[in-house]
Amino acid sequence: MNKLQGKIILVVDDEELLREVLNEFFTLEGATVIEAGNGSDGFLMLQQNKVDIIISDLRMPNGDGLSLLQNIKTSLNYKPHIFLYSGHADTMSESSAQALGADGYFIKPFSVRNLVDVLAKYN
Repeated sequence: MNKLQGKIILVVDDEELLREVLNEFFTLEGATVIEAGNGSDGFLMLQQNKVDIIISDLRMPNGDGLSLLQNIKTSLNYKPHIFLYSGHADTMSESSAQALGADGYFIKPFSVRNLVDVLAKYN
């Protein structure tokens, strides 16, 4: 069964390899995936494409995950589900990410299969 069937997901990360891995997993689960290399490009993609879910790195040059989250909250005319992640455990907690408006927060390295299971719960 394709857990992400019909979902449109935006993956935002400055690491191309991680974007490709997430794209492949999400696509195999039935999602349509769009990629951006930073928060600024990610926001431009959101203005051109309506997505269901955003999964974004927290720390990136040229627009980090928090600025992307703020831009979505203040300037986007729809509200996709937003998940942030970071390789720096001390950067943020899940509760602080949720207080800022994210639906969830993951610390790298994370299980992509677990991530798919979490994303599948959101319509």
